[in-house]
Amino acid sequence: MTAIQPRRSAWLVYTMVAIVLWGVWGIVSKFADKELQPASTQVISTIGVVVTSLLFLLSPRVKQGTNFLAGGLAAFGVGLTASVGNLALLLSLRNGAEASIVFPLTGLFPLVTIFLAVLLLRERMNWIQGLGVVLALVAIFLFNVPPEGSAASGWEKLVSKWMAYAIVALVLWGVAAVLQKVATRYISTELSTVLFALAFIPVAVVLSIIYPIEWHSSGRAWGVATLFGALIGIGGLALFAAYRDGKASIVTALYSLYPAITVLLAVPIFHEKIAGRTWGAIVLALVAAVMLSYETPAAPAPVAEAGVR
Repeated sequence: MTAIQPRRSAWLVYTMVAIVLWGVWGIVSKFADKELQPASTQVISTIGVVVTSLLFLLSPRVKQGTNFLAGGLAAFGVGLTASVGNLALLLSLRNGAEASIVFPLTGLFPLVTIFLAVLLLRERMNWIQGLGVVLALVAIFLFNVPPEGSAASGWEKLVSKWMAYAIVALVLWGVAAVLQKVATRYISTELSTVLFALAFIPVAVVLSIIYPIEWHSSGRAWGVATLFGALIGIGGLALFAAYRDGKASIVTALYSLYPAITVLLAVPIFHEKIAGRTWGAIVLALVAAVMLSYETPAAPAPVAEAGVR
């Protein structure tokens, strides 16, 4: 009986590891923005994503599965949506977003996941998650209110350019989480991770055709971009390990708390100043993420009583 206890809590350990890795990834994203254009970061970082994720091919579980076509397509879709979402995040940073703001905002992607899970996977939302949705919407509004004295006009009064890119990232990451659920129903998490990583390659190829890639950048730029990708790959390994032993809906919402790590690191590293309204939005976003992770405990199964003669 005691032998299975570590495995029951393993998903939480893996999720905490993923939170830290993705929080550091947020800081590396800001450094990457200072070194390279978004398209160049996305293309060069693909090396780090693929190399680290291919290590999962060594796992004996990689051949396990019930429907490799359905699971493979879903896992490949995770990589496509995640990689394009990452590019949108980089574009958001390039257009003026601060790390301490954009990461708590995009960390609300479980909001999209829950909506899609209700509509497509027939999952039900409890009242606490519903309240989390309301708090998340309030947080998005606070993030987007133009500063006093701003000269923004027209559509910019409703959404700034960096905000538009951030919303694209939020939506795509929310879709990716749903596809992760689908993938793990049919194939192993190890194979899912490998296919997730390989999906970054076609995105990188398309970007290298459309945009001029800064291949002759400094060693520092290459190092930052490769680390950017390696953290995605290693974070993906930890996250899929968490999905293997934990419920996907809970894992997804919990690891979305990683912006808290990014914020804590961004203030001293980048000397970003956070206004009171923004602090309120960040707190609401983190509280909403916690509420979105809450699931009503399942009722215990009835125990058959032994007959008495």
